[in-house]
Amino acid sequence: MVYIIINAKEIQLGINQWRKDSIRTQYHPHSQLPTTIVDFDDYQAHYKPPQPHVFDDPYSPFKSRTDFEFAEIALKSALTQDQIDAMIQLFERVKSGQDSFNITSHRHLRETWEAASHFVTEFKEQEMIYVYKEYELSSSFWHCDLWLWAVDLIKNPILADKFVWDACVLSKWNGSEFVRFIHEPWTAERFWLVQSELPDPRGKPLGFIIYADQTRLSTFGGQKGYPIIARLANLPSEIRNGKGLGGGRVVGLLPLVNVKDDAEHKDKPEWVNFKRVIWHDSFRVLLKAISMKFGHWLECGDQIERLLFPFIVILCADYEEQYVNILYDSIY
Repeated sequence: MVYIIINAKEIQLGINQWRKDSIRTQYHPHSQLPTTIVDFDDYQAHYKPPQPHVFDDPYSPFKSRTDFEFAEIALKSALTQDQIDAMIQLFERVKSGQDSFNITSHRHLRETWEAASHFVTEFKEQEMIYVYKEYELSSSFWHCDLWLWAVDLIKNPILADKFVWDACVLSKWNGSEFVRFIHEPWTAERFWLVQSELPDPRGKPLGFIIYADQTRLSTFGGQKGYPIIARLANLPSEIRNGKGLGGGRVVGLLPLVNVKDDAEHKDKPEWVNFKRVIWHDSFRVLLKAISMKFGHWLECGDQIERLLFPFIVILCADYEEQYVNILYDSIY
């Protein structure tokens, strides 16, 4: 059962009819949504895990599942052109009618990869030059555009009804009073404060969760670096923490910084600080795409235009506190 609460007088009148553990949801005033109180069982039923979406053509632009799996194996194995051509000859022999195999050359495979690359936000390289003592060092920061990555998810109709755009306060009735609890970012204090401080009451907070880990070395296109992973806080935890659509995405690689006679400089304070400067500059480059003072109007996957204001909700990083300060200087 759902109760719509209009004012304090109705709260007093309704105390006797609320069941223990009823959940109250108070929405941010800018949302213009009324406060509601629901029985605990009804609240749990509302948060059922989303059903997986079945794609009509899940392997596009590949023409069949076999084509897709072949390309995946070739990519994971880092096969050479000759190896790929040899595998194609093998596949030519096993065309039995159980499936179709349409890739006929390395060039054809690369063209299909090129077509598939347009379905996701592409990575780009930012080269930076630094001077350390007598050395001139070149550092390459590989990253994708954070804003374009977020837009891809926001405009996706499959995720449209999963996004939550307004902060709210949740509390449970214990028989005598409501006790607040938090279970998603938009139910916590920061979301509420950010929405309250937006320059336009029509604005909606768009939260980013960013994770950087120096202990996890990754490889991308022959380049090594420490991964930066981003998630959108406006999506439910079972989606944003999953591996499928709407889950975390590697959005950048903090570069490895090496110099001749590296052992001589390793662990020295000036060298450690120098590496941090490069990582901080890399993060500035990454966050520049979502640094906006006036928000951005965007038509979302449900065909509704919203004024979105990006901000950092959570930062998980294996660096000093000044790392966090630089993030907040760079955004909002």
